[in-house]
Amino acid sequence: PQAAEWQAAVAAALECANNRGKFANESEGVLGRLDRALTLLQKQKFSDEAAILEGSASKQQVVHFLMDCVRNRFLAWRKVSFLKDALTKGHPQWSKAFKDHVAGCPTCQTVDLARDKPVPRPDTKWPIPFALELLAACGVALPLFALGPGCNCLLRLVLFLIGLLCVLLWLAFEGLFLWRRAFVLHRLVRGRYAVGHTRVEVSRAWFPMRALLMDPTTNPPGVPPDAARRASAATRPESAGGRRGSQEAEPNHRERGCISFGEWWCDKPVSHAAIRKGGAVATRERLPSDDQGGSTMLVECSRHGWNGELARLNAEGKITGLPHAGSFDGDCILWQRGSGSDSNAEVWAKVGCNRLTWVRKLLLLLATVGCIIVVAIVGIPPGLHLQCGPSISIFKTKSPLDLLFLLDSSGSITSEWENEKAATVSMIDAFAKAYGTWADRVNAGVGQFSSKTYLEEALTNELEKVKATASAMPQRMGGTDMAPGLDLCRTQLATQAGKDHAQVCVLITDGEASDPGQLPDAIAQLRAAKVNLMGIYVGNTATDADKLREYACGSSSATDCIWFAKVADFNELQGRIAQIAASVAERSDKQETIIDRTCVRPLWTLWALFLIIPALLWWIWLHFKPRSPPPDTAHRAPQRLRLAGANEARTGAPPAQDAPNRQCAIL
Repeated sequence: PQAAEWQAAVAAALECANNRGKFANESEGVLGRLDRALTLLQKQKFSDEAAILEGSASKQQVVHFLMDCVRNRFLAWRKVSFLKDALTKGHPQWSKAFKDHVAGCPTCQTVDLARDKPVPRPDTKWPIPFALELLAACGVALPLFALGPGCNCLLRLVLFLIGLLCVLLWLAFEGLFLWRRAFVLHRLVRGRYAVGHTRVEVSRAWFPMRALLMDPTTNPPGVPPDAARRASAATRPESAGGRRGSQEAEPNHRERGCISFGEWWCDKPVSHAAIRKGGAVATRERLPSDDQGGSTMLVECSRHGWNGELARLNAEGKITGLPHAGSFDGDCILWQRGSGSDSNAEVWAKVGCNRLTWVRKLLLLLATVGCIIVVAIVGIPPGLHLQCGPSISIFKTKSPLDLLFLLDSSGSITSEWENEKAATVSMIDAFAKAYGTWADRVNAGVGQFSSKTYLEEALTNELEKVKATASAMPQRMGGTDMAPGLDLCRTQLATQAGKDHAQVCVLITDGEASDPGQLPDAIAQLRAAKVNLMGIYVGNTATDADKLREYACGSSSATDCIWFAKVADFNELQGRIAQIAASVAERSDKQETIIDRTCVRPLWTLWALFLIIPALLWWIWLHFKPRSPPPDTAHRAPQRLRLAGANEARTGAPPAQDAPNRQCAIL
């Protein structure tokens, strides 16, 4: 029956070719009958298939019919191209018929059925390459994440982890697609589809996009605008009429696409097909036993009369179980019609964001921004630290030291006055030496007490001046009134009091105080002012030494108190001065926080904003609309009038009685 149907289709084509009236009104249906008959015949794989095809009569008239179909209806070239390939492949008589007829027919020479040519210069504009979009994203992300976090360590740590997460998401998806391709495709294939789109291959510069999926109202690159509009009018589904209207639609990709040709954000095209998840029970009942591999799905398409037809999708993206074989690449489905060539395939474009190209673009964008975040956080000072705030270092340093020396100038010390002054000068030098590089933090002053208290030199960091004053000051003579001297210490040291200052009142005496009743209050006020009293007793009276120890240390039983020293004479004091100064200097050690790496905002990263320029210029070029040329008012004959006129001169023109039919067809 398939061979008989082919012969009947050939006969119908010959009849239609010899009757211009039938050709004008029935050629499309006859061409479709030829296409179906040849497809069914080839599917049977008869051993005598070549003989059946080579036995067809009037091959050159059939060839002329096919060429006239293309000239009459532009979209018929796909079917005619398939028929030509199928008939000439392995069939020399058909190959000779096509070659001889086209060589001798001027009108047929105007029909171009060649395919697989290099893509010509596009008649419309290509989208922005995704690499330029990533470059623009880097230009925005680098200054944003280099300047934004500042010295907030916690925020920098959080952004660093987010950046790593973005990179890991992309790597996880690519690994999943590599090792579980069937799993990913099965979840991407579900959804709505727009039928009748045009698929135009693109180069690697537009990765991860492999092809542009243009809707019928858009002029694909390489297709003339007039032809695209005729194709749009011929293939637009009835359900889309309310959306587009009856007029011919102009290319509108620049209005619909926000950034990259509608591949990122655009209005959803009208969908006419859908794929849903298939059930296990229905699979066993409706699919043959030899077609049980892959995941199941339900296909709906009113154009093909598919209402929940069960099909299978394997790991390579092949779709089986339907009258037409299909292949899904993550973005669209190509339904093969006959020869298996992509040029003859019907394209179903996936609607929405759940498609491979969109998911890859989104994850690549996140991964790129994530890399920028990681580089900005780790590579730009203060870097990645657990301590919040500016990057800091901790150094061992010494607190500023304020020393006021009170020398006993009573009458009992007359013979040792010069030695006492010399010991004071040596102590000033010892404290400066103990502070080392921080000697400039030592402030000193000197006074004497007897019956009265005298301030000889106020607190200053000019230690040479203090030593000179101490060496030259005269002895005032009198009693040993200590309380006024302690009050002088408190008032003088209060003038230099600071948050981190260590303040010491150094009292040197050889006897008991003449005012013991006033000392407790003076010592209490001194301690309230956070001034340390250091007592140095020069002599051999144990009771006097114990009282001074109690004044300085607060307890007569304290044996390890650094604030008291007992020596027999000033010569022994000279030998212990370095030890006394080192003990006091050690107590002034502290941990000081020094900012050694300043948190300077890297304003130089603002230069990265220039990376936006290439994508911005491309976007402006896409949206630039040149001034339309003036309309051509010259009369142009309709295609069918030109076809009818061209065929009047054909050899073997139809008889005169067919003229009324031609006139009706033209009208």
